[in-house]
Amino acid sequence: MIHFNPTSVPSTSRNPPFKSNNTVRTRRLYESSNTAPAVTAAFEDWRQCVIKQLDKKKSDPKLWKKFAAIVVKCTASTELSKIIITPIRNKDEIKRYIYNNDTTDPAVVVTLGVGEDIIAEKHLKKTLPLGSKFFGADPVWEKNADLFAQVGKFFPIAVGKETGYIATDILTKGRYQSSNVMTIDFVTFLTKMVNESMIDLILMDNEGAEYDTVQLLTIDKVFDKHGIVICQINAEFHPPRNGQSYIDYLKIMLDTIKVIV
Repeated sequence: MIHFNPTSVPSTSRNPPFKSNNTVRTRRLYESSNTAPAVTAAFEDWRQCVIKQLDKKKSDPKLWKKFAAIVVKCTASTELSKIIITPIRNKDEIKRYIYNNDTTDPAVVVTLGVGEDIIAEKHLKKTLPLGSKFFGADPVWEKNADLFAQVGKFFPIAVGKETGYIATDILTKGRYQSSNVMTIDFVTFLTKMVNESMIDLILMDNEGAEYDTVQLLTIDKVFDKHGIVICQINAEFHPPRNGQSYIDYLKIMLDTIKVIV
């Protein structure tokens, strides 16, 4: 999972304390505000640092194991270290979110792959502005439907690059099993079902579709074409399959993405 500055983030709270007078907090990075240029500049410095480090080590067979250290190094050496990234724990991992105390606008949170766990969503619902909306998608109806209904609207489907059928691992009765599931394409899901064009946060743990989503964001730019803005993403990258390469996709993302993900 890609996170920034995992070793020095503050404890989770609605109003996490400033690390310094120059600390930047933001939610909607595309909106015009005093903090947006600072956030964009900080991310650009961090991005260039990571790209440089990856280029130096691109032939290193142990690059994957060293990537976390690269992230920490580039965070500490750039203005990105001044942005508070809040950890939010669920059952077996930690999500991250950049809060913005300068707005009371409701947020929109989309979960792809509920996985019988809404601890992070429950915390976000308590700490985000009143009226924030939550949407969750998972091909497994059992448990997930009733569980996610506690925070928002649930869709019993898989979301991917295209509408059709794909082979994926789904959590059933506490175990992951390979299965063919029906998918709906990401754009249709956001425009016709979620019906929101500004997405504050996507929590993505949908067993393999993360690679296609990176391509949609970067190479294909389909969200730009449909006027969809995605501000922050938490993505769990699973072991590559079918010729996928995490490092290749990471470099594509760093080369083309416009804001913090």
